Amino acid sequence: KISLAQSADVLFLACVGVQPHTLKRYRHDSWGLEPFSFDAPIEPPTGVAVAFTNQAKDSAGNIVAAQLTANYTYYVTAVNADGRESEASTGASITGPAENNWKGGDYMTVTWGAVSGAVEYRIYKGAFGASPGYAAVASGTTWKDYNVAAVMTDGPPKWDSPFPDNDWPGSVGIFEQRLVFASTLKRPQTIWFSRAGDY
Repeated sequence: KISLAQSADVLFLACVGVQPHTLKRYRHDSWGLEPFSFDAPIEPPTGVAVAFTNQAKDSAGNIVAAQLTANYTYYVTAVNADGRESEASTGASITGPAENNWKGGDYMTVTWGAVSGAVEYRIYKGAFGASPGYAAVASGTTWKDYNVAAVMTDGPPKWDSPFPDNDWPGSVGIFEQRLVFASTLKRPQTIWFSRAGDY
């Protein structure tokens, strides 16, 4: 009753009512049978905070007070050595200048705690309660926003298991570089595809 699909030295195994597994060949004398995980591969950062710095100056060198009328929320994800990204952190919100009213020298400083195994971090920015979009990548735990326009079509990943309550699939396959699961007890005619090139 086991369904299987092979990609190089990895067999993907599925059976109705049983969590999918992988059988991996590391060497001719080293094999590993592991449960297939649908969880994020790395923890998200914690302790995300944001602060506004007003340093815009007029022609006389005096700091010009900023008009704080816009709400911004920043999120940070961690990325591991395989390029896999965590879920988004808890958002850090602040009121700052409207996007069309930033002055030269004004910026937001976003900080967060380091995550074990992270090689870089991605920062997402939302305004006025809208969904966040990709803003930047950082190698450390600090980033300064000088009014970067976020890419709203590229939001942080969401890691939700497609098989809640152990409603595990009975079939597995590979189609056009996508891992495919199908046929659970509760949803016998449903098919789930991974992203292309990402099992």
